[in-house]
Amino acid sequence: NLKSDSLVEFVDIYPTLCELTGLDEPTPAQLHGQSLVPILNDPQVSLKDAAFCRWNNGDSVRTDQYLFTEWTYDTGNIYARMLYDHYVDPNENENIAEESPLQNTIDNDLSPLLEDIRLY
Repeated sequence: NLKSDSLVEFVDIYPTLCELTGLDEPTPAQLHGQSLVPILNDPQVSLKDAAFCRWNNGDSVRTDQYLFTEWTYDTGNIYARMLYDHYVDPNENENIAEESPLQNTIDNDLSPLLEDIRLY
């Protein structure tokens, strides 16, 4: 019975299947995912510090502790933010994005992670 807490993304499926079937050489340069085989071999392995998602005008990053989303207009201006602390609120009942003690975490750690996802 394998259970892992490692963050994974849908883009990890293709490189995983390539490795499992022996089709992993050469890996396409545009490939963004990582093979999940190391997790299958050892569930304690952690491959990523963050996982990303886009839905409509919202870009999200999921870390071990947080789920953070910025909603933007087509111009790129942010009009709403959501932050959930999964250590305290695993069911995402309370949006804590505007709580002042966490502004440093948002501005310096989470929001910059979303800059790369906006390039796609």
